[in-house]
Amino acid sequence: LDAKFLSTKEFHMYETSGIPCVIRSIPDGYDGGRFASEWAASRYWSLEKLAADPDLRDRFFKCGEDDDGKSVKVKLKHFIKYLQSNADDSPLYIFDTSFEEDRKAKRVLADYRVPSYFSDDLFQLVSEARRPPYRWFLVGPERSGSTVHVDPLATSAWNTLMFGKKRWVLFPPQVPKQVVKGRGLVRRDEDDEAIHYFMFILPRIKRKAASLKHHEDYKDFACYEFTQNAG
Repeated sequence: LDAKFLSTKEFHMYETSGIPCVIRSIPDGYDGGRFASEWAASRYWSLEKLAADPDLRDRFFKCGEDDDGKSVKVKLKHFIKYLQSNADDSPLYIFDTSFEEDRKAKRVLADYRVPSYFSDDLFQLVSEARRPPYRWFLVGPERSGSTVHVDPLATSAWNTLMFGKKRWVLFPPQVPKQVVKGRGLVRRDEDDEAIHYFMFILPRIKRKAASLKHHEDYKDFACYEFTQNAG
């Protein structure tokens, strides 16, 4: 779909039917079938611009958790150097939501606009302190990514990619959690990192689903795979 031509009413036809969709041209400034304004993120969020940004380059961003569940953080300038030269099979991945705590970093919230397609937000009726995390800043190299998950409180999220490519797999709500997680299909030398999931675990899930179509856990099996491009 293309935001140059897609009205909000037309989008809601997909939403109410539970049909996943990819919408192009939003960062270019289009929204609801008309031109609004280009996102500043298109100009300011390249690796080169982020590495040179005096407000962000020395800021610590969350890139994981240690064995005790405590956040692991790294300066953005160091992370950018890491992602340009790393050869890790499962690289670190910035997944940060703490903008409200940092006056300088909070300005990135002005670099994008919530599209009209997603303007309905029930959590706007509660205070910022009570609502679950809902704004994320992600940076990662090839092979990085998050584990398969459900967003906080089963909320829905929209995602925009400014640079690079991102691979996705979506499962409808009727697919059991144990199927999505690949229970019984993960080998000892594997974990649930994104690279292992896409390369090994997901193909096994699909093969098992194809061979057990009449099993209770797999009779309604479906998944949607796609690659999200920048813009």
